[in-house]
Amino acid sequence: MRFLSGSMLLVTLYVLLQSIIDPGDGLLLLTSNKIAVNLLLVVLAVSAVIVSFVNEISNLRLYLAFIGATLALLLVGFLGIVVYSYTYLGPLGPLDYLMIAQFGVIFSIGSLSVEHQPVIVKLPKIRLISVTRIAANLQLLSSVIIRTPIHHIKQKRNHEGSFSV
Repeated sequence: MRFLSGSMLLVTLYVLLQSIIDPGDGLLLLTSNKIAVNLLLVVLAVSAVIVSFVNEISNLRLYLAFIGATLALLLVGFLGIVVYSYTYLGPLGPLDYLMIAQFGVIFSIGSLSVEHQPVIVKLPKIRLISVTRIAANLQLLSSVIIRTPIHHIKQKRNHEGSFSV
């Protein structure tokens, strides 16, 4: 993994230098010739090299952020590769998406091999519904309905023979 991340750093540095020296180079037909995009790829490559040399992460939030970055890189890289064949997506070229996916693979290998604090998931207490509790509630409801005075529901006959409530 260290060799892979180091070689990715060298490739992105070469693409950055080539975009600075000659923006019309043939290599830049497949990668971006924008300097800002290439600088971001170099930052990703440096972080991939750093990740490949890390053996332990003591902070749980940092580890979860690490996994989030892994998933984001893989998602952007693979979706970019798939969608790029149908449409042109702006400043990134197809090899840029391939490099982003490769950084996601490096990050995923690093996240699997790094030691971290155990992730403790606390689930909320869930009250299970019991049949006896449902029966008791239904019995209470039926007793309230039955105890309702009938004279409120029935209509009363007044002295003229018409009905009134």
